[in-house]
Amino acid sequence: MVGRSLREIRDRIDELAAADGRYGIVCGRTGERIVPVADARFEDRAAAASAARLAEEYRAALRRYDPRVMVHDPIVCEASAPSASEADRTTPPEPTAGGVVPSELVEFCHDVAAAVFEALSVHGYRTVEDAVMDSYFDAAETVADRHELCVALLRCMARDIDDHLSPTEQARVLETAAATLSAVDSSDRPVEAALARLRAKSVVDVYEVETVEAGDSGGAVRRITLDGYRLRDDRRTVPTLPLVIELLRDADGRRRSDGRTGFGDGYPSLSVSEESDPASSLRVTVTVRSRDRPRGLASVRVGDSA
Repeated sequence: MVGRSLREIRDRIDELAAADGRYGIVCGRTGERIVPVADARFEDRAAAASAARLAEEYRAALRRYDPRVMVHDPIVCEASAPSASEADRTTPPEPTAGGVVPSELVEFCHDVAAAVFEALSVHGYRTVEDAVMDSYFDAAETVADRHELCVALLRCMARDIDDHLSPTEQARVLETAAATLSAVDSSDRPVEAALARLRAKSVVDVYEVETVEAGDSGGAVRRITLDGYRLRDDRRTVPTLPLVIELLRDADGRRRSDGRTGFGDGYPSLSVSEESDPASSLRVTVTVRSRDRPRGLASVRVGDSA
């Protein structure tokens, strides 16, 4: 399976990496950093060379579902130490003229896609894997930009998971996917922490979080406004999968022994509204509340109530 292959390769790269290593890997032709070793450092040239070969394997696996993934020529180089500003960066760098930060967004899309593919494989949802692949190849016929294709993959994935799996099955898959991603520090404000990570990956430009009255339903309720949400397109459904996975990555959002997530006293349930101004097509408002059953974990139709 694609997901399992990607995750196994990443694990092997992580085993080779050293936080204070002297060597890194770049493309020999362009000098650009290469996913999945963009920020990795290695203790010696031998370890870096092994990681470079693994990076080639990783990108070959990506090309199984995206033939347009660029072929790089990874080489080992002596890496300069990151500056304090780079090491402490919590917000994304200035976007390029195209409005995105390709390396950050591409890395995020590939990481999440790999984790979800692996989770689908673990739970035996081969039909859904095939549906995602078919939808993605259809999108590739009309989307020329390589970076936009990465976003298209997550859109296809969110819609097909929503179409083919029950809400409880979706919760199971996304919890498994979240658990395979790198660990994050626990936060007493998990929603804000998840959104900060999405902003750092250029998935969203600006966000606001408001706590609202739960009414008779009880449980935690957050109203999240997202500006520049790059998973949104011109359809009436909004992919919520990346947001949910980031919420589940926090220790407070992982599944407890009773099978529920730790969001309030139940499952996360999402609804979406949008601005009436056509110029605000990338602004959406997501309401996240706790319910007895999960809802809207992968994709939500605008206007549906949670």
